Order: sequence, then C-alpha cells, then structure tokens
Amino acid sequence: MKNILTIAGYDPTSGSGITRDMDTFFSFGFHAISVPTCTVVQGPKGVTDVCPTPQDQFSRMLGTINDGLRVDGVKVGVVYDQWYVDEISKFLRKRKGIPVVVDPVFAAKNKKGLITEAGMRRLVNTVFPMASIVTPNIEEVSMLMGRRIGSIQEMKASAKILVDHGINAVVIKGGHLKGEPTDILYDGKAFIEWKKKRIGRVIHGTGCSFSSSVLSCLVACYPVNEAFAAAQ
Repeated sequence: MKNILTIAGYDPTSGSGITRDMDTFFSFGFHAISVPTCTVVQGPKGVTDVCPTPQDQFSRMLGTINDGLRVDGVKVGVVYDQWYVDEISKFLRKRKGIPVVVDPVFAAKNKKGLITEAGMRRLVNTVFPMASIVTPNIEEVSMLMGRRIGSIQEMKASAKILVDHGINAVVIKGGHLKGEPTDILYDGKAFIEWKKKRIGRVIHGTGCSFSSSVLSCLVACYPVNEAFAAAQ
C-alpha cells in the first residue's frame, strides 16, 4: 500500500486539515501519514486561535518519517510561519520525484489569519516551485496578486502569472465567485474550466478534500488534467 503524507494544521472538529486529508487518502485506498504544523482551534463560529506545534517536536516528527519510511506523495496545507516553511522545504528536497500538492491556506472563513507575511513569501519562493500543483482559492489568489480577483478572465490571467513564475501547474478554485462556481486548471499549455452547481450550505474543509483528492489521483498515476477532473 502506498503512503501519502499531509503536513498541515490539525482541526479538532475533523472538518478540515490533516484529519480531512487523511480521511480522503484512506477513501482512495492509500495509507495516510500526518505531521501537524499547528492546532487550529475552531468550531461552528470559525477559528478562534492557532497554536503552533513546538518546533523541536515538528522536527522530530519529520525526522521520523525520513528514517526509512516510504512516502509516495505529499500534501502541504497550513504552514503557519517561515520556520515551518523552511523545514518543509528541506524535507521536500529529499523527496524529489513524487507528487506534491500545495493548498496555500492563508486565512479561515472568518478571516482569522493562518500564516504570517514572512511565511507566505517563503512558501511562494521555496515550496511552490517544488509542487506538482498549487490549489489556491480565489481569495488566496487575490492575496498573491495583491488585488481583488473577481472574474474567470482574471483567474486565468493570475494562473498564467503564477506558472510563469515557476509553478508547474495551478488550480484556482472559484467557489467564491458570484454565480456559477468555476475552477480553472492551467499547466502552462492550456486552460481547463470546470463548472459546478452551487450548493446552499456553509461548510469548511472543501478545499482540503479537493486538494487531497487531486494528490491521491496523482499518486495513482493520473496525468494532471485527469487528476483535476477526477477530484471534482
């Protein structure tokens, strides 16, 4: 059985983060491994606090995985700050040749920040280029672009900018757009749009489920465009 690692935040409600990722990996028939960067204190009213994993514990957990454990794919979610990004970057450099999906979670739905400014910059410069796919939503792309993104054309332009800056492929999730939710995949060659019907529910963790589904498909040797479609 193949092993997939998630490095992200721990959500005690199991709605998002490493517990959601692990549940997805198991559902695809893979063994799930996790290393939490932090504990995200949240409930029905949103995130109230973020408690980083002690640095020595985080380093030891990654070291244990490096000690002879095979890893067939890596998902990166909430990274908290620059120190954790640097540790993740060093870990990924030792794991070349496997699928890596980065879901850059910058803030919770109630706007509580989940990463520092320095952490965001380091994530973009060091971890993004090592990813097979980066899967920001439209709010996160707006933060990366430094301006509000509000249309499919602006999503496509943003995706091209990100790929031109060294990302292998990007999926921009358009669930926050008005009207019909549309996701965009760009791999440097072509755009693929995926339109969906909007469901009238407010839940968290959908981005985690999607990105870990994409990774599961990549580990199963799907091409990027087929992994994107299958994860939908």
